[in-house]
Amino acid sequence: MADSTAAKDAFLAVRMNLPKLRVQRLPGTPGALPAVLPVTPNSVTGHGPWVLWLGPSDWLIYALDGESSDLARLVDAGVRGGDVVVTDVGNSLVMLELAGPSAVKLLESGCGLDLSGGAVAAGACAQSLFQEIPILLHRPAPGDAWRVFVDRSLSRHLGDSLCSRHEIRHLRSR
Repeated sequence: MADSTAAKDAFLAVRMNLPKLRVQRLPGTPGALPAVLPVTPNSVTGHGPWVLWLGPSDWLIYALDGESSDLARLVDAGVRGGDVVVTDVGNSLVMLELAGPSAVKLLESGCGLDLSGGAVAAGACAQSLFQEIPILLHRPAPGDAWRVFVDRSLSRHLGDSLCSRHEIRHLRSR
């Protein structure tokens, strides 16, 4: 658990209703995957929009602005070819942005990954649990900023847990 001094060095923002798509490859499809989809575990392609590897046939595409239709164009050839299925998950996943010098300590207090030891490199992603809540972590760049994706039904619990347990100074919704 982070101490109160370290906790004052963290900022949490809730980002709802961002464009997010889940892309899944249909079993047994022989076609080539759209080039934008990463094939290495826990890797990410793009710098906005981002494509996160969730599994061998599963990806999350998201952006901080725009429309889901803009994201769908990235995998349009795969959809037309019948190789992938795209689902709009913009309303079912919430993104929490956690930043500041204490962000890693806050995440490690409830997550089993060794984040300070480099378990999630800059520009990579990982799936884990935070106090038994399934999360997807994305570290978009070097530094203290993390993006945490969580099911909407658990987002309030996760946000409240981070704020109350760690006395985060600001919580705002955008």
